[in-house]
Amino acid sequence: MGTLKNHRRGRTLFLVGLLASVSLSARAADTLSSLKRCRAIADDVQRLTCYDQLTPDSQATTGSAASAAPKVLTSTEKFGLSAAAIETKTQANDSNKPAGLQQIDATVKSIVKLGNGRLQFTLSNDQIWVQVQPSSDDWIAVGQSVHIKAGALGSYLLKNEHGLTYKVHRVD
Repeated sequence: MGTLKNHRRGRTLFLVGLLASVSLSARAADTLSSLKRCRAIADDVQRLTCYDQLTPDSQATTGSAASAAPKVLTSTEKFGLSAAAIETKTQANDSNKPAGLQQIDATVKSIVKLGNGRLQFTLSNDQIWVQVQPSSDDWIAVGQSVHIKAGALGSYLLKNEHGLTYKVHRVD
């Protein structure tokens, strides 16, 4: 009698598991089709609103979020900023995640030697970059063209037209 009871319990558990997996599979297919629908939307704000509507916690607030139309930064404006700085500048707009931009080109507008021996560069695009390590080399001059390139592990390299580089980080 005990083995028959165990057999029925096992069969019941199997059927419950099978039904649950079918239900999850159907839900996953619905989610995938919804994601594809959102991905096909060209307008950034409308696409973000579509994605927001897929999450249960944001369905009540999507109307006011879509009408606010927060500022969207360009790839050049985002380059070198941390995710926290981007969020501050854009008031938490998810469409402002750093893009795949790997380098910017600009002209040096001003150079200031800071008290810690590091140089601060203001560029023609109004971005401000500071040396990571102080250096006695003064090989960059106002008016020179420079390239700032993304390096490994979130670092950035400022390179002048002669190929000389400084490791820098963005301040503003």
